[in-house]
Amino acid sequence: MRTTLQKTILIALVVFFSISANSQDGPKGTVKLNLFGLAFRNINLQGEYAFHKNFSGCFGFNFMLPGKLPGAFPSASTEALESAGFKNFSVSGYSFTPELRFYPGKKDEHQAPHGFYLAPYFRYGKYTFKTDFDFTNEDTGNTDTYKSAFSYGGYGGGLMIGTQWLIGEHFSIDWYILGGHGGSGNVSISLTDPAIGDLSAEGKAELEKELAESGKNATVTISGDKATVKVKTPCMGFRMGLSLGFAF
Repeated sequence: MRTTLQKTILIALVVFFSISANSQDGPKGTVKLNLFGLAFRNINLQGEYAFHKNFSGCFGFNFMLPGKLPGAFPSASTEALESAGFKNFSVSGYSFTPELRFYPGKKDEHQAPHGFYLAPYFRYGKYTFKTDFDFTNEDTGNTDTYKSAFSYGGYGGGLMIGTQWLIGEHFSIDWYILGGHGGSGNVSISLTDPAIGDLSAEGKAELEKELAESGKNATVTISGDKATVKVKTPCMGFRMGLSLGFAF
């Protein structure tokens, strides 16, 4: 077994150095900040390294600062949630995006990480929402406002096209022309309030009915002072942006 492991390591080293031998001189790596993301309170950082004259690997991390829900938040049906009684949204979260970039240019000045590229990628995101929920108890006619929180986690794969310029020895401009991805996600909503435990059986049934309207095929559970809703939802999004970075 030890001999097999040694052979595997040796083969991996040979492949790595053969790939490195085909790499161009000059900057091979970049560290970048996406300026477009700042408009949505997103701190979007990406690192890239060219391991071949036509290929590079990237890893991006995005953190959304807590605040109001953006007008075009991916994979969240705000109209459906508002019609079900939810309001006053706020959100924070993060995502990470590994990708492989292919630079088809053959000229020396258009080798990775410089020039036009195609980038298949994977994205996973996790977001936490805070919102108020208005519920009118038909037994009493009273309307209660519950503080609620729910989380969203989704993943998907997609493709992006873009172009990157290396200016001088230590400056890069990366233009994400257009990208899109699709996949699957889950929303979990939790409401906790003593008033939930005080509801009659009919009141709990009415609350369950209203919460079920928050999404197709929603699963609702009411236990004690807590109500939980779980909804499966598609995960879809797009990528556009302009990043400035340091090349090395």
